[in-house]
Amino acid sequence: MTKEEILKKAVELVSDKRESSHGNAFKNHSQIADLWSVFLDDKLKIMKEITPGDVAVMMCLLKISRSTMGEFNRDDFVDGSAYMAIAGELNDPNNILGEEKVEEEGVRRGRETWEHIKKLNKEKK
Repeated sequence: MTKEEILKKAVELVSDKRESSHGNAFKNHSQIADLWSVFLDDKLKIMKEITPGDVAVMMCLLKISRSTMGEFNRDDFVDGSAYMAIAGELNDPNNILGEEKVEEEGVRRGRETWEHIKKLNKEKK
């Protein structure tokens, strides 16, 4: 794909049609930022690194946010499910990836994220 083709595709992706399926970009990204801020609260302390499992969970949070904006988009749910399956594998303390054992924080972060999502939903009403 050429740079021109890439840019043409990018224009299609940020068009008004995209807003009807994913909602207003500012509101969507603000919600994503809120969810990621709760999730990353402990991670943003000095010397903490984001793990691959964190990335999978945060991508799921992105899909959760998108699923609440605009029209129904099946991909949000399919992709979100896939990201959670990946996160489950990556965050399972019984799985060893290479020489390093994945840290176990997924349960705590999942609970905190769920509480924040419930709070955001109450504020919307």
